[in-house]
Amino acid sequence: MSSTTVVGRIDEVIDMKRRGISAADVVRACVALKRRGRRLGPVNVRLELGRGSYSTIVRHLRKLAFSEPRRRP
Repeated sequence: MSSTTVVGRIDEVIDMKRRGISAADVVRACVALKRRGRRLGPVNVRLELGRGSYSTIVRHLRKLAFSEPRRRP
């Protein structure tokens, strides 16, 4: 194995690094959930996106004020 092959593989690994989610990602997930009649919440948004930490998703939801009012029994 030559050194250029190793460098190429390292570049591939670096490219595979996960990127964080943006507020735009959360908005797209919320729109998709609303179209399907699903509740907006961090768990459903995470399922829709397939990635992202719950704390990041909650931060974006709060910033965007995307939350459904709690139902009182």
